[in-house]
Amino acid sequence: MVIKTTVDKISSDEIVVFTTDTVLGLAISAKIEDNWKKLAILKKRNIDKKIIILAADIEDIKKITKWNNEAQRLSDLYWPGAVSLIINGIGFRIPNQKKLLEFLKINGPMFATSANISDQPVAQTLEETSLIFPQINSFYYFGKHSGKASKIIDVDNNKILRN
Repeated sequence: MVIKTTVDKISSDEIVVFTTDTVLGLAISAKIEDNWKKLAILKKRNIDKKIIILAADIEDIKKITKWNNEAQRLSDLYWPGAVSLIINGIGFRIPNQKKLLEFLKINGPMFATSANISDQPVAQTLEETSLIFPQINSFYYFGKHSGKASKIIDVDNNKILRN
């Protein structure tokens, strides 16, 4: 297993593992709308359960969904950081990790989810992730992770879904 620490361009159908500011993540480009299903299948996750999009900045998010005043207020308050916002039914987060933001700037928004089989504990190291998902070949270390999943706020319904 090779762990990369450099930021590089990946193919739009490649699943990667990387450190985030919260937990280790599985990710794939959001440029292909159905790519998120590949993550759901890999994780053995219910296809009805949504997957968030990590983005480098708000401008990338505005290209995907309609922006509103409440989304602006909450994004100003929490981003970059460990809070995901559900806007128009889609979850978004701008992580607080410099190298990951550079990666997202180069590769565009990415569907991302925790690095685990659904309903199992999240992997704590890239090495552990490689054992759980031996079919993945691209591992990136962008800095330490907190080990705590992001808080989720549903902007549409003014609710905290996960604290």
